[in-house]
Amino acid sequence: MKLADRIRDHVQHRYVDPARQRGAESFTVVAGEVHRDMKLANRMPAVCGALRSKALQSGCRVSLVRWSGPDQGSTAEATFKLLAVPDDSAVVPSDGLLDVREGPPRVRNHRITPAEVKKAHEVFEANEPLT
Repeated sequence: MKLADRIRDHVQHRYVDPARQRGAESFTVVAGEVHRDMKLANRMPAVCGALRSKALQSGCRVSLVRWSGPDQGSTAEATFKLLAVPDDSAVVPSDGLLDVREGPPRVRNHRITPAEVKKAHEVFEANEPLT
């Protein structure tokens, strides 16, 4: 996995998902905190680039509303607004496996019905093999 992907994944799990669970409208990420949390060395430009990326915004359904501080420094702060996540946005990966890193199964790459997502969650919770 590329460093930018790892940074975006970290931001999603450490900042975006908790903000959604709290019901927040926005949240702020400090570049230096991401850099430190990920135990990176001399990668501040990569962290700042990932925070400003369209890939982060579209992948996490957020919008960058404010950037304060230096362009590529540890004190740079990115403030994001959480965008609505459509209920029917569940998708299945091309290999047919569910993404079950945390919480109920999430699926990628093509749309499935809410009933299929519910069934997948039930199977996951029961630890039964998917059929």
